[in-house]
Amino acid sequence: MLFFSELHENSAAETITAKTVEELIKIPHFSNLDEFYLDEIPDTFEIETFFEYIKKNKKTKFWFEFSDKIFVDYQLRLDRIVQEIVFSENHGYKPPWILYKGVSHRKELHELFFLHH
Repeated sequence: MLFFSELHENSAAETITAKTVEELIKIPHFSNLDEFYLDEIPDTFEIETFFEYIKKNKKTKFWFEFSDKIFVDYQLRLDRIVQEIVFSENHGYKPPWILYKGVSHRKELHELFFLHH
């Protein structure tokens, strides 16, 4: 099964809430998706919770592009996740593509994303 989700700037802020991650991982077939893409993600998205889910999911390719309007403290949270992905020696999951303004280690993240997919 292939799933491709795209939210555009006008709807993402209204659609993604603090409960979005919790609701997504409750969907029975969610773990069987081949691909999952979100665009213009606001800082209400619970990225740490979703990253823990990603590390348990061996099947799905995740693509995340965050809004340019996210706050600096949220960017720092994303930085910690990107660093964990880049500096981890073993990936038991498919490293996600994470794009946001000011992303560090973009080249390394890009290489890992395509190496594992």
